[in-house]
Amino acid sequence: MEKDIQNDQELYSYFVQRNATLCEDNFGYLIEHKEIKLMINDYLSNLLLQKPDDVFKFTKDYFRILSEKPEINKIIFVVGPDGVGKASLIEKLMNDMPDKFEYPNLCTTKTQHKENYYFVEKEKFLEMINEDEFIDYNFDNDEYEGITKSEINRIFETGKISIIKVGINEAIKFYHQGLPATYIAIVPPSIETLRERLRIIKKGNTATINKILEASAKEILEIETSSFFTQKIINDDFDSGFEDFKKSITSAFPFLKSEYKEIEEFAMGKLNFNSSARKSSNNNI
Repeated sequence: MEKDIQNDQELYSYFVQRNATLCEDNFGYLIEHKEIKLMINDYLSNLLLQKPDDVFKFTKDYFRILSEKPEINKIIFVVGPDGVGKASLIEKLMNDMPDKFEYPNLCTTKTQHKENYYFVEKEKFLEMINEDEFIDYNFDNDEYEGITKSEINRIFETGKISIIKVGINEAIKFYHQGLPATYIAIVPPSIETLRERLRIIKKGNTATINKILEASAKEILEIETSSFFTQKIINDDFDSGFEDFKKSITSAFPFLKSEYKEIEEFAMGKLNFNSSARKSSNNNI
């Protein structure tokens, strides 16, 4: 067929011109939308970092957040032992960008529960289990609690991303379930450093600290030998640890990079508040 086209000069000329037009249009589109290059670069970086056996499944899961009607939207799981600093890193991230991240509320059968929980009767909870409405649930002392898929999607519909701190066993379970998620591991520089932190948190309770450290050593080993983490961060110095944490987040969600840059510039006094406010006002018109 290619030979026939080349022999027909009019048809050949048309295809050459059409090819040049498409190349020009596509190149112009890529110039106008630099986020495409960022998204592809981040995808390839994650692909090479994780080296999945099933590239097609990895790609499907990675871009599932762009689907119009996914079953469940993308989650960030922050994984690490007790006392490693997961909560502090997440808290700073949410303080910096309060309109972008949210903890999911837990569904519970406990009548006495804390903030960010909502109560349902035990019979209803069991019905929800049968209907596969949970990404995860726990049973303890004859009571249930769990995170529903609808709660993750509620957060997504508000324009936010669900962020959850979990242990390695939960992370492995979620990974094998095929949940569309980003997994970020936080580990201490050493067990001794973790011991010192726990002495402060647990107020010197040696028995409790030793029990946590025993579990932590196993958890850190599991993290080191697991391949599904986007990044494994050594949280030695909080500021540098947070920089690595932030880069992991913006790598998984490239559209956050420009917004975070604007926040940093404003914090350093490089961004004029009035111009930023006008930009926000124009975007809402």
